[in-house]
Amino acid sequence: MANAAFKGLLDFNHFAFNAPVLVFIVSERQKLLAKVAGVVKKEKLQSNGYWNRGRAFLPASGRRRIGNLYAGWFNEPKVRKMLSIPKRQRVELIISVGFSADETIPPKSRKNMDEILSYNE
Repeated sequence: MANAAFKGLLDFNHFAFNAPVLVFIVSERQKLLAKVAGVVKKEKLQSNGYWNRGRAFLPASGRRRIGNLYAGWFNEPKVRKMLSIPKRQRVELIISVGFSADETIPPKSRKNMDEILSYNE
């Protein structure tokens, strides 16, 4: 499955090739009224919710010392075909899940809040 999703230009997601589990977040396509509302409000109403739910999975599995990484860039047509996902549905996200071969947790390099916070006055 990882070969279908990430082979070629997308194989920078190399971690997925060795993951024992891939979780697929699948959504129903938007109804016409929701699409119109999204255009009027200039936002994708549906996709944001699925991304947030999928990303909530990450810390939950991390607390159980299970490694995970999500990918939103993959070959959706191949994944849809292999999983027989109907056209009315869409693959939003793939989460690779597994135990790390190396137990050490690399240090996170995060910017200070003052560097990324701004106010509109």
